[in-house]
This record gives sequence, C-alpha cells and structure tokens, in this order.
Amino acid sequence: MTGRMFDYDEPAAARILEMTPKTLARYRKKGAIAHYRLPGGRIRYSADQLADFVRSHHVPARRVLESPQMSSQVRDFPNKGNRP
Repeated sequence: MTGRMFDYDEPAAARILEMTPKTLARYRKKGAIAHYRLPGGRIRYSADQLADFVRSHHVPARRVLESPQMSSQVRDFPNKGNRP
C-alpha cells in the first residue's frame, strides 16, 4: 500500500477484482465486501478488504493475487478454489 489507509476507489477495486464497478457495488450493498465511506461519501477499499473478499468468495482475481501489495496477505492462506 502507498501509506494511505484506503487505496482503492470503486472502479479501481473492480478492475483488480476483474468485475465491473456495478457488480462490485452490488456486492457492497449486500454486505459481501467490507468498505469505508469517506466524509464526502466516496467509497474506498483497502488491500486487506479486497484480499478478504477474494479468499471468502473464491474470485478468480489474478491481479489481486499477483500484486505486491496483496501477495503477502493472500499467499499464506490455502487455495480454496481460486481459479488459475
């Protein structure tokens, strides 16, 4: 992470998770992915929140698993159906 607490806005997080921002918004509204709302109302996701979502929903998000920010968080967990 770059030192900021919440590095990814919704479009950036959706690209990392290999889904559309609309799909990510649906997951967020269902409570399936943790997020934070900034005082101005903008949505942000931390690297930890994205990694937790990948682990718990078995999303085939190669960019998440391969990115330097996420690799140390994700590689310590067993592969539970993540697609190659």
